[in-house]
Amino acid sequence: MAIIAKVSAQVQALFGEMAEDAAKECPVVLRRRKFTTATLAQTFVFGFLADPRASDEQLAQTAALLGVEVTTQALEQRFTARLAGFLEALFRKATRRLVAARGALAPLLERFPAVLILDSSTITLPDASRDRFPGCGGNRGGGQAAMKLQVRWDLRSGAIDALAIEAGRDSDSKTSLQETALTPGSLRITDLGYFDTEVFQHVGRRGVFWLSRLLLGTSDPVAIGELAEHGDRNGVDLSLADVITGPIGSLPADATAVNFGRVGRRTFDGVVKREDVAAGIVNLIAQTVSLVAANAARAHDCRRIVMVGHMLDLAYFRSVVTLVGAYYKTTFELPEHPGTATALGALALATDQE
Repeated sequence: MAIIAKVSAQVQALFGEMAEDAAKECPVVLRRRKFTTATLAQTFVFGFLADPRASDEQLAQTAALLGVEVTTQALEQRFTARLAGFLEALFRKATRRLVAARGALAPLLERFPAVLILDSSTITLPDASRDRFPGCGGNRGGGQAAMKLQVRWDLRSGAIDALAIEAGRDSDSKTSLQETALTPGSLRITDLGYFDTEVFQHVGRRGVFWLSRLLLGTSDPVAIGELAEHGDRNGVDLSLADVITGPIGSLPADATAVNFGRVGRRTFDGVVKREDVAAGIVNLIAQTVSLVAANAARAHDCRRIVMVGHMLDLAYFRSVVTLVGAYYKTTFELPEHPGTATALGALALATDQE
């Protein structure tokens, strides 16, 4: 298979030219006695791949398989900051090499030049590394020291598109990979850890599509509507009071100034209730629909605005529509059964014609 030959060539390059390049950045074999740069890299990479908790004796046995006879004491002396720097440089170079398949995973994905998944993994480190890679403390946070690997993976090709090495305590939403440019037309997929409305706006303006996890864990509009009724939209939005400290014109101080602006702030580090998120979502949709309808009606000198559709079955949605109407001195007519109003109207018209 072609992919096997491709991987084989890249592994050889890893312990050849890439290892030599990494050694130029972080010299690790200062006086060649037994180890070369390549055999030193192979000893530690293959040794710890075989056993992540390999002892000095096991590493010495790995070196012997590579033709290097060394004592366990000699291996122990190799555990230095210089070696760590060399292996980090080698790792970075390895991830820049493109090893990808050409076969199509799914016809749907072929619509995009790239389908990029951004995710992270946290690796616990010895406490001695806490200064460079501080963790969050505790079991889940990676202890006193932890490294976080941010990886952007192209689902179409199977290749790693980008990688960042960060401290374990760093937030996913603040990773440098949030800001890197993507090819227009690409699809970017992230989970809630990367939720940032400013980033979504930024990538959208560059012609990049994006997907994020369901904010509420459900797509049931009735359930979302019920949550919204018990929520406060200003728990996620910024009001006029937040932005300009008071009302403006006919808009009261608690009117929405920036949808999801509160949680979209880089400095936000609070806990958001599901009910508030639901209220923010319904509020955003209702405000958008209402303002578009009002402006379109004015542009065409239309005096009556009758709103129909199942979204109006949600009590919170109706309340926002009514509120927007009051703000902008516009009357929205809401029929008794808005979700079935079109069908009922068509049936009534057909009955009249008979």
